Amino acid sequence: MMPKKTTAQCLPLVNATDDMVNFYAKYIGISESIYQSEYEVASVINDESSTQIIYQWNDALSRTSIAITDTNTQTLRATDEYNLINNQAYIGIAWLDEGEYAINLVEANNNTTGNDYTVRFFLLPQIKLYTLMVVICPRL
Repeated sequence: MMPKKTTAQCLPLVNATDDMVNFYAKYIGISESIYQSEYEVASVINDESSTQIIYQWNDALSRTSIAITDTNTQTLRATDEYNLINNQAYIGIAWLDEGEYAINLVEANNNTTGNDYTVRFFLLPQIKLYTLMVVICPRL
């Protein structure tokens, strides 16, 4: 029996690839493949972001695997693992790294000044820069 999920966080997902992608998330302790429908949290078309996804976990199972695959062929894949921290907002970003899929979960910074937002771009000269929809998550 899985422990009760005691922690939740808004997790917007951004797709900066050239394809529609499926995002997946699961606890590391589950031995099944992450690429199953029960772990799919969103499908996002290219150059867009998801609606607000609420991801829940138990503090004892905070080690989470995040993955993507292309929606059409499901042959292009990327996965990474993260230790989620209670009360820390995250943004999941699917992107291309020299033609290969990559997935990153980055910490979203809380801004204490109303109507002021910070956007950071980290680029290599060969990477395209996309303008993406901004997703604002409410406090949970």
